[in-house]
Amino acid sequence: MKISGMTSLFGGMITCTALMFLVAGSNSVLAQNDELGNKGSLKVETTDKTEPLDPENPSNPVDPDTDYSTTGDLRIDFVSPINFGANKITETNRKYAALAQQYVGDTPARANYIQVTNQQDTEVGWSLQIRQDHQFTSVTKDPRLADELKGAVLSLDKGWANSLSESRPPTVTRETIAINEMGVSYEVASAKPKEARGTWFISFGASEQNHNNQTATLSPAVDDKKNQLVDEKNKKPIIKNSAVTLTVPDSVTIQPVSYETELTWVLGKLP
Repeated sequence: MKISGMTSLFGGMITCTALMFLVAGSNSVLAQNDELGNKGSLKVETTDKTEPLDPENPSNPVDPDTDYSTTGDLRIDFVSPINFGANKITETNRKYAALAQQYVGDTPARANYIQVTNQQDTEVGWSLQIRQDHQFTSVTKDPRLADELKGAVLSLDKGWANSLSESRPPTVTRETIAINEMGVSYEVASAKPKEARGTWFISFGASEQNHNNQTATLSPAVDDKKNQLVDEKNKKPIIKNSAVTLTVPDSVTIQPVSYETELTWVLGKLP
């Protein structure tokens, strides 16, 4: 994970690594910023940092056991890692679902999400974008296995916003974000001046427990005999999220190694 500061144009940028581990003949999964509309007003108290919160129940603090954040009055508080665990290599049906967000403690798994705090004093909006910097490439010291997943497409679907703020919500891209061009930025969400004040969550998918009328996209990861798979590290059931997927063309040779790419999230200020 690399976190970079930006000029005054941006609220922040985070570059993180998305992981994919493929193994032949295996079914195991590795866990790896004040005025509102025409009525009323909202005062946003400035803080240096907002701790990660449950995207489906924002009044509840959570511990994701990671700290992916930027600073400033417009900032990214947290980004879910996008990992795909270990998956069986097949000749067809090469669509892999990402592992859901897990937490330390009793909070159930949630869909992959990004937490944004907007505490700007000026009447400016913001935009959240994602960019894949390069294709998934193999991580190996063996030159015979060096490879990339040509034509693989990372997709983010069923995006929605949640918050305790009474501010008007940001506009979230409702169509599937299919990243098929490297180095190109795709808009995830945006807010006009006076909109999306406070802390907001942009989720891709949802759990069955959500109270926001969102389609459930989380399901248990199972083996060939339909037995629940368990993360050996945290001893929790492994959960997958069908709203975040990686699709690999059937014509591409997949090696039994780890693959990774870099995803850059950019939170920018808009006039």
